[in-house]
Order: sequence, then C-alpha cells, then structure tokens
Amino acid sequence: MASDQEPALAALLLGKMSQAGEQGVELTVTEDTALGPVSVLTPRELVTVVGNLIDSAIDAKESEQPWVEVTVRDSDEVLIVRVADSGSGTSPETLRTAMTRGNSTKADSRGLGLALVTQIVNRHGGELTTALTYGSVLLASIPSGDRS
Repeated sequence: MASDQEPALAALLLGKMSQAGEQGVELTVTEDTALGPVSVLTPRELVTVVGNLIDSAIDAKESEQPWVEVTVRDSDEVLIVRVADSGSGTSPETLRTAMTRGNSTKADSRGLGLALVTQIVNRHGGELTTALTYGSVLLASIPSGDRS
C-alpha cells in the first residue's frame, strides 16, 4: 500500500476498504502502488482524485461478487491513478457528461465527484480516460514534469 510518506492517502485507502466491505465490495490496492511524496498534487488533491474515483467504482457494483482495484503510481514522468471495477463500464461519451458539474453516471444522482476529479486533472495538464478491459477502468494521468 502507500508509503508512510503519504499518510492522507494511506488513511483514505484504509477507510475506503472498510466502506467497500460494508457494501459487499472487495477493494484491493495493487502491490505496485508505492509512492513517496507525490510530485504534482497536494495531499488534498490526491485524496480528492483517488477518493472520488473509488466512490464511482464502488457505486458501479453490478456483479454478484463486486470488486474494485486501485493503483497509484508516481514516476518522474507521470502520476497514474487507475481504478478498475467489476462494473460494465462507462462509455467515453458518458464519462464526458459525468465530468461536468451536476451530471452523473448514475441516473438518479446529480454528480460532483468526477467533475472535481476532472478539474484537478485538467489544472495539472492531465487526462481522465475510461476503458473496458477485464473490468471497467477510470484512469487519471497527470504529467509529473517540472512545473516551474
């Protein structure tokens, strides 16, 4: 899991594991999730991005044995936050709509989470994308290059 140099992220992940478990969702953090201080986001921004992507994945539970898998990696080139889940996926068009404040991937909800994620990702020159692989995937990629 996250190193002790990112206590806010570690606390968030532990809390989300508990929340997911209460909702019958198995949440795992991949073994390659390891980072020291994040080069491009503040702790608050990192918690906002990771937390809202996890919340979206937990909400997408559709299978009998729902799962969510989280990866956070920071390198000299890019910060990657990847959240995969057992849901049926989000089309690029639906994601574009959900990235706007007040819209949601859920029919009965007015969304804010993905709009906040998008705002942070865009502020740092990154990109939020969706894919369907072994499950549904939301991927935030943020360049870690020199910001001066």
